[in-house]
Amino acid sequence: MPPLCLKEVAGQCELSLAGWATGRGESLQAAGDNLVANLLVLARRVRDTNVVVSSEMPRLDLRMLELMDELLCIAADGGDVRARVFGAADRAA
Repeated sequence: MPPLCLKEVAGQCELSLAGWATGRGESLQAAGDNLVANLLVLARRVRDTNVVVSSEMPRLDLRMLELMDELLCIAADGGDVRARVFGAADRAA
């Protein structure tokens, strides 16, 4: 899993996943929720645009493309995308 970066920006939590997607919120939970939502939007856009890897374009991290595909599969199966992104199941009651 690519590294997560946490910082505070303008009094809000900001989570970034390897510079590919960012989530913001008033709490860490809210930032995490926003990050997961943004990752899924990005993954759908990448899938829908049929990204082609070419030596004429900047180098893409194929691991990130694989992760995007995996997140879409998890979501389609009704699985826990948060668990894949953060490494643990959501324990909210």
